[in-house]
Amino acid sequence: MIRLPHPDRFSGCLIGQALGDAVGCRVEGYAEEVCQNYVNYELM
Repeated sequence: MIRLPHPDRFSGCLIGQALGDAVGCRVEGYAEEVCQNYVNYELM
């Protein structure tokens, strides 16, 4: 029998995915240095 995950875990997964997409969309496909600068100077 397959156990389904708790609904809170499912919701958390979706929220985490949405936040990751929203934060990372500005640097997707760029070089590592560009991504690191984005994190260091715009997110922190």
